[in-house]
Amino acid sequence: MKHLKKLINFTLAITLPLFLLPAMAQETLVNYVIINKGNTTIASHLQGVPDVLPNAISTFTDSRDLKISSMKNGESSSAGKGFVFSSGEKSCEFFDSITVTKKSNITNFSTNLTSMSTGKQLTACEIKSTKEPARPPYSYNLELTMH
Repeated sequence: MKHLKKLINFTLAITLPLFLLPAMAQETLVNYVIINKGNTTIASHLQGVPDVLPNAISTFTDSRDLKISSMKNGESSSAGKGFVFSSGEKSCEFFDSITVTKKSNITNFSTNLTSMSTGKQLTACEIKSTKEPARPPYSYNLELTMH
């Protein structure tokens, strides 16, 4: 009986602090695929992202903590990113934002994707989503194309 009491106390001492811990962060990953459909190299203005050679593809990943794991019913959270890629007198600005809303204990996602030509010489710029998240860990695949 004495050992059982010690075992119960030991179990409670370990279990209770686990319930007091805040929810673990569930980062949302955004995987970018940069497609260069032009004949010149695209210069990346992002640290750690290499330039993209002509008619080639490059990738990079960004992570955002949208506080999904600690989100209460009726709350929402959003995060976005903007960046520029250029090639000579051509430039493209890309913007993406993700909004997460929890309603009736159902988590909904929405994205806002924008691209525009901003250089002296106009060029075609395109951003599109190629994969929507289904369940944790949430991730998006976005294609960025510059002609």
